[in-house]
Amino acid sequence: MSITGYAQETTNQRLYDQANLLSTSEKQTIEDDIKKFQQQTGMDAVVVTTNTTDGKSWEAYADDFYDYGGYGKNDTNDGFLFLIDMEHRKYHISTTGEMIAILSGSRIDQIIDDAASDMKSGNYYGAISLVLSDVEQFVAKGAPDGTVYNAETGKLEHIKSLSPIKIIVAIIIALATASSVFIIIWRRYQLKGSVYAYPYYDFGTVTLTESQDIKTSDIVTTRHIPKNNNSGGGGTHMGSSGTSHGGGSGSF
Repeated sequence: MSITGYAQETTNQRLYDQANLLSTSEKQTIEDDIKKFQQQTGMDAVVVTTNTTDGKSWEAYADDFYDYGGYGKNDTNDGFLFLIDMEHRKYHISTTGEMIAILSGSRIDQIIDDAASDMKSGNYYGAISLVLSDVEQFVAKGAPDGTVYNAETGKLEHIKSLSPIKIIVAIIIALATASSVFIIIWRRYQLKGSVYAYPYYDFGTVTLTESQDIKTSDIVTTRHIPKNNNSGGGGTHMGSSGTSHGGGSGSF
């Protein structure tokens, strides 16, 4: 299917079995599952099977189908497309908008691995159902590790912060260090039970031999994740439409 031939989002159709891999009943079930997915997540899901990618890579074909088809929810076109490419024997997940942050590289790898058995055995209906279920579960969990999608840049932002446990440990170490210094000074000048007046102005210098920094605020860093050239998930890239995508692929 050429770019100009991509279906525009004028109907509720989200399943395009161009390779005729599914039975009539399987198609109906998948369409129902996609509707439920949309209702539960507020994001879009598109499933495509094809016998040819029109000279494109499976990744580019999936990205273009989603973008030029006008799919996606909300202002950032949140959602994903699952492609089964019979020409190259590849299956691919293309993510857009907030879904890029939710389906991290490791999560996409997990989905690809989960679907591998069904894909290799020719159970395409089972693979599609599993992918929809996995993605819905990950959407419910939210983006991992403070990952946020920046709609303006098309990049991922990672928020780094100290956990409460790490902060407590840091405070304990700092207090222990300060206490050790105090005890050393106290013993050195025999302050306990004495009226001795220590000449602070003359000898009031303390040299700390150990220090501990405590970070109490979050730091947000932005980086562009390079495209991953292997078949696994991870990274972002720009589609021909100028839209940022994430994703990953598997072979069968």
